Amino acid sequence: MTGTQTDYGLDLFLTLGETRPARALETALREAIVAGRLRAGHRLPPTRGLAADLGIARATVSDVYAQLTAEGWLEARVGSGTWVADSATTGGRTAAGAAAGPAQGAARARRPAGRRGLTRMYGGGPDLSRFPRREWLAAARRAVDSATPAELDYTEPRGTERLRRELAVYLTRTRGVQADPELTLVGHGFASLLALVCWRALNRC
Repeated sequence: MTGTQTDYGLDLFLTLGETRPARALETALREAIVAGRLRAGHRLPPTRGLAADLGIARATVSDVYAQLTAEGWLEARVGSGTWVADSATTGGRTAAGAAAGPAQGAARARRPAGRRGLTRMYGGGPDLSRFPRREWLAAARRAVDSATPAELDYTEPRGTERLRRELAVYLTRTRGVQADPELTLVGHGFASLLALVCWRALNRC
């Protein structure tokens, strides 16, 4: 059992084994928020300091912060650190959740903010809590840094030539499709592209 008390008022007691220290830290932070020991607007320690206190890798703490941020428990503020999100204390996330049984409490802790008591009945929806925010942000930054002035302006409706060319190469490599960039179309999502296909089909009849 390892405890840590930081200058930020964060008191954690973790059972850190040889494996999965990230899981233990995730659970401790969620339980602290549910129990009310960490309230909305509470600033968490920097990753370096918390990692040193717990004797684990800084990357582990960073990954945990990123995961809980993606789930809506924490909020990362550029240049200001990581804070408990306001949404983390809404939707029934109170000490009552911590008083439930271990399995029930863990299940509640995994539910996204604002969705408690609601059941999504439609299929095909992705698990948005696992969206790779950091990877997406890094990719978007690389794309913007390498974009030409013309690519930042309004482009032709089919999409930029470079994007269509890269998509054609990707489809050829991964799907075995001999894709032609000139016949590749970039849309706003599956629904809009399906509507376009249906519209073209109807107009050919």
